[in-house]
Amino acid sequence: MFEKWNADVDVAMKLVAEKLMESVKNKWGTAAALEAATGICPTEISRIRHGKFDRFSLERLVRLLWIVDPDVRVEFQFQLKLTPVARRRRTSDKEIHG
Repeated sequence: MFEKWNADVDVAMKLVAEKLMESVKNKWGTAAALEAATGICPTEISRIRHGKFDRFSLERLVRLLWIVDPDVRVEFQFQLKLTPVARRRRTSDKEIHG
């Protein structure tokens, strides 16, 4: 289950990063303008551009996208399924200390 969740988050991060870079190019022109607007350094911008998200959360990428392009709407549709796990009966203290 965690592998599927991580894969979904990875895809979402990639899509947000692609939109972020596209918006920078179309609305701001350069990475230097992005640096000025967001305060993130050129190294981090390069990491985003090259899909290296180890220092970024999905939330941070979305916030950066909103700074660059406040008109963009971001929606995520994850499906989460929780199923109860059968629980073992615990031996009571009375039975243990008998």
